[in-house]
Amino acid sequence: MEWLNYEDSLPHMIQSEIDFLDKYEVSLIISDISPLAFEVGDAIGVQTMGVSNFTWYTAYKDLIPDEKLVSLENAYQKMDYFIALAGQQEENWGRKAKYDFLFYSRETNQVEVNRIRNEINPDNDKTIVFVGIGMGLHIDLSDNAFWNDEQCVFVVSNNLNVSRSNIHSIPKEYTESQNYIAASDVIVTKAGWGTLSEAINNNRRLVIIDRRSLNEDKNTITYVTKYYSNSRVISFGDLKSINFTVEYQMTKRNPEILDKNVVNDIAIKMIEIMDYSARSQVSSSTSEVLI
Repeated sequence: MEWLNYEDSLPHMIQSEIDFLDKYEVSLIISDISPLAFEVGDAIGVQTMGVSNFTWYTAYKDLIPDEKLVSLENAYQKMDYFIALAGQQEENWGRKAKYDFLFYSRETNQVEVNRIRNEINPDNDKTIVFVGIGMGLHIDLSDNAFWNDEQCVFVVSNNLNVSRSNIHSIPKEYTESQNYIAASDVIVTKAGWGTLSEAINNNRRLVIIDRRSLNEDKNTITYVTKYYSNSRVISFGDLKSINFTVEYQMTKRNPEILDKNVVNDIAIKMIEIMDYSARSQVSSSTSEVLI
């Protein structure tokens, strides 16, 4: 029902965006990864770029009948350039070009990482476990046995309602959570692309909670477990009895293909496309990029 309501509103939203962009001399529109952007770009003759590890078209497959996905497919076919991120299992979107990249993530601050480790594990004698299940999931983990492991200290996202002496909650106002991931030895997370990328780029042991109801999660899990051997997948049920000390002591891996943070590579490619799009917009005396 929500999708049908959205689909009905698309013509109005497209026209609203067109009216807005009419105030500017735009040479490129970037989306991550709303189909609206590509309909708008096609309508006004402005080049478009998509950046994502999935599209709504593949995300909604198996959830919405195929005949209801036609408008999504049509929209993504109007994408000019596709920056395809690690784990994607997409069509060959990008009618001008498609570029494949691995994981990128926010850079960590080693001084801050050391401060965090010294604060929560001052004697450097315990395994630091990051438990981050995402802000959108509200589940009760307070009775899980793993909190009782005296060889571990835990870092949790502030939406987890657990309170013990060995549990440290990330302050609500703290925005650079990648530093807490880099400070941890074991990362427990659902298959969110951002958290996984930060864990992988910091070469941390990964325990991925399987939510196989989402195609995006399925594709990401398949990719990570294939190319990143320092990871394994468990269910929410298995999480109750896991031994994180054993997890951390498992054989460490040799350097692999995923060890590079490709954020600079992506930025360079995007700038190349921006420059090319600006030069191609011969009717504009100046160029702007709206994201």
